[in-house]
Amino acid sequence: MADAPPEPLSTADRIRQRKEAESAAKPAKARRKLPLWHELLVGARGWADTIVFAYMLAMLIRTFGFELFMIPTGSMTPTLIGDQDRRVAFVDYDGDGARDVVSVTNNPSELLVFLLDGDGKLRQLLTLENLPFGFTREIVNSSPGQTDMILVNKFAYWFSEPERGDIAVFKVPDREPPADYPDRRNPFDPYKPIYIKRVVGLPDEQLALMPVKETLVPHGTPEFRCRLRGVDARVRERHFQGVPLFVNGKPLDADSILSRIPHFPAIAGTPRAGQLPQALSTGPGEVLMLGDNQSSSSDSRFWGPVPTTHLRGRAVLRYWPWRDAGFFGGDD
Repeated sequence: MADAPPEPLSTADRIRQRKEAESAAKPAKARRKLPLWHELLVGARGWADTIVFAYMLAMLIRTFGFELFMIPTGSMTPTLIGDQDRRVAFVDYDGDGARDVVSVTNNPSELLVFLLDGDGKLRQLLTLENLPFGFTREIVNSSPGQTDMILVNKFAYWFSEPERGDIAVFKVPDREPPADYPDRRNPFDPYKPIYIKRVVGLPDEQLALMPVKETLVPHGTPEFRCRLRGVDARVRERHFQGVPLFVNGKPLDADSILSRIPHFPAIAGTPRAGQLPQALSTGPGEVLMLGDNQSSSSDSRFWGPVPTTHLRGRAVLRYWPWRDAGFFGGDD
């Protein structure tokens, strides 16, 4: 039986076969090599696009997300250290194995002592007085300087209200000094308007800063805490005890760090000396911001409450120095 004749090709198939034959007959075209300068320009353009995008992303995060912040002063000692002038030392003051913080005051024969527990939280505050000449400088200069660096969550207060004990950055209100303290300088600075303090008073509250009991403890008595070398019989400690803060007529929980930060105008150089108790109040949408080291802090005691709209973020993490790195809680 004879084979069936092949089916005729369609027009489309004939066109395709002709193009394939023509392509096979032509020699392969050599790829044109671009000049070196052109290749470098294309590569540079790619890197430039990446850098611009990364910069815009970083600025977006810095403006609306997270920002790095350096502690500029000692007003938050011992929680945060701003030791640009090497005025703070880290020593085991009382020999309990925990690192304590010692700071100089305006009095050259006096040291401010923050006794800390094993977790680095304030346990007690006292002063070491009648020190021999040069002792304070020797103690402070023996410790390496430290300036804490923190991470601030800038959208923390977009969806929630501030809580008592928060460490927050904020813009200082631009207002006149209070009438009863007219020589107090307005801390607002348009070139550096951001401060960092602790939220102590919440909206619509009445606060009272109360004087605390002071006890002089001479060297050699059982209550004398200092275990540093070079302390002689002339030296004594001033211990502070009591409940320094009342909110709406009631004392704060004794476990709160805010109950362990005395408001003590007796310390040399403290502004507004001898004017405790002091009444402070907040209105709707206002908070009171105080420094942990209230012997050296310009805060709401002098220029009043801060509108919550001025809050710029909450401190969430200390990332430098590495040995103290960690997250902040409400009472850290």
